[in-house]
Formats: sequence, C-alpha cells, structure tokens
Amino acid sequence: MAACGGQSVGTVPSPTPLHTAGPTATPTSLLSDALVSDVENSDTMDQTPILDVDDIFAVIGDDVTLSVQQLAPSAIEESETLFPAGAIEDWSIIVFKSPGAGPTITLSIMKLATEQDARAVFRASAEGLSGERVRIYLRPGHIAIEPNASGLGSAITFVLSDRAVTLTASLPPDGKPLIDVMELALLANIVARRIDFQLAAERQAPLDEAIGRWNAFASNDYMFEFKWVCFCVPPWVTPVLLTVSDGAVLSAVYVENGNPVPEGGQLNAYETVDALFDRVQDAIDRKVLSIAVEYHPKHGYPVSGYIDYDIRDDEERGFEVSNLTVIAPGSLP
Repeated sequence: MAACGGQSVGTVPSPTPLHTAGPTATPTSLLSDALVSDVENSDTMDQTPILDVDDIFAVIGDDVTLSVQQLAPSAIEESETLFPAGAIEDWSIIVFKSPGAGPTITLSIMKLATEQDARAVFRASAEGLSGERVRIYLRPGHIAIEPNASGLGSAITFVLSDRAVTLTASLPPDGKPLIDVMELALLANIVARRIDFQLAAERQAPLDEAIGRWNAFASNDYMFEFKWVCFCVPPWVTPVLLTVSDGAVLSAVYVENGNPVPEGGQLNAYETVDALFDRVQDAIDRKVLSIAVEYHPKHGYPVSGYIDYDIRDDEERGFEVSNLTVIAPGSLP
C-alpha cells in the first residue's frame, strides 16, 4: 500500500453566509484554484467519511501516494455564489492530492437550505462545465464531462435531495489525470450510496417519532379530509372526506358536494394514516430522490407529504390531510 497522509476526512465547518454582489462562482469553478490545507486528526471530524483514499485505491490501484486535504474555510467564506445569504447550510470540499503539483481528485458536497436550491446549484454547475458529455450509469440525475476545457480531466455533478455534489479530476500539464470519467463514475456511485444512508437516517427519526405520537393518540376509528397532489386529472385530486373503521377506509365522500366516491379502483386509491406512514417508510427504504413530510406537532399523523422517486420522470406524488377527528368507540354502525 502506498503511503498516504492525513486520511481522516472531516466535515468542513459551515461557512459564513455568502453574498451575491460581484462575480459569481459555482462549486465547479471554485475547485480549480482552491486554497487547501492538510486535514489533521480531530475528535470533531466525521468518523464515516463519504469518500476516503481506500475507495480511490480500490478504483485506480494503490501504486500512487495520496494526501487528503480540505478547502480552507477562508476560501469558502471569501467566495461569492449565485445564491442568497443563508442558502448554503454547509459546504465540504475534500481534495485527494498526489505529491507536488501532481493531479488531484476533488469532492464537493454542498448542503442547501432547500431541495430547490440544490437543483439550482446543480444546474449552475452543469452550465459551468465545458467538454464532451459522456453517458455513464449513475442513479441520480447527473452530468458527466470528459475532457474539460477548464483544466479538469473529467467531472461529474449530480443532486440528491438538498445536496449538490461535484467530483472532478484535475488535468495536469503532462495530461495524465489520476482517473478518467468512467472510473470517476464508480466513485460517484459510492458517494451517492453513502449520502443515501445519511438521508435515510435524517428521514427515519422524524417518522419514528410521529408514529409514536400517533399510536399514543389514535383509535382505529377516525375521519379526515384527504387529497392527492400529483400530475393527475380529477376526480383523483379532488378532496374527499374519509371515514376509517378498524384501520380500513369504510367510506369516502367528496368534500365539495357530499356525493359518495364510486366503489372500485378510485375508492381503493385512498389511504389511511397508517398506510401513509407505510408509504413514507417505503420511500425511505427505497432511498428515493426526495421526501418532504410534515407531521402534526401533537398527534403525529402526516398533514402533508411529497415524494419524488426519480428526477427523470414525472411520477412525483404528494398528499394533504386536514380536519382529522377521532370517532368515539361504538359510534359507527
């Protein structure tokens, strides 16, 4: 195994809020001349890095010497971006560097305030890449480039939920980068999977807490207004009043006129609170692109939700729940 220095990779501290005046910089344009400092061992550093030197050695072999460096926080603070102050919640830039002026591999992970901000960063990063686009396998929506006219031998940028991610390999004067775009794609898949696990953990805790509050509050009989939010035609997105008995939908009527929902497929499309919890759990388990759920602060049931399964398809589905009322035992026929 080749020698490598400072292998502990930490999370870059959250930068001072960035401003919008003057020239703009995207994650991609900032990487080529970033100021870096050696990473030192620290109790505050992440013990499960998104990418480490062993991952890189597994792809390119271990006959190279690499040190792990991180972008100096001052370089991030002094940069200017396309986004309002506060849009960037955290920005980690890690550089895997060969000796001297040799080639590097750089990983940038920017955590944004919203998923919409993350997609805006992704689009800005993609627009900043020049070169031949390459078709690779990478589950999230992505752009892959090789070679790049900005001094990058290859580059991949993609978005996962509220994270905008960019992986680049520098193109040194001798024209021999550490890695090509197909190998970089292997690293990108590793990064995407590990971010998936991070996101799953962030999503699971609120769901578990909400289920606990709901189980402490609810009976098996209740009523609530429900509406699907999706690219669907009426009557699928028309609000309905559902009556649930023994944990199953007993009846459904349209809120606007009180008419019953016809028996059959449409009636079967409505879900109980427990079924909505199951839908969210399934999305977490499947590590989908985007999950946004708001739970009732006291009783735990979901009051709204939105799930985007794939950036490439229009299969997003959301729902809204309101006016939930528990029915006293024995009140239903």
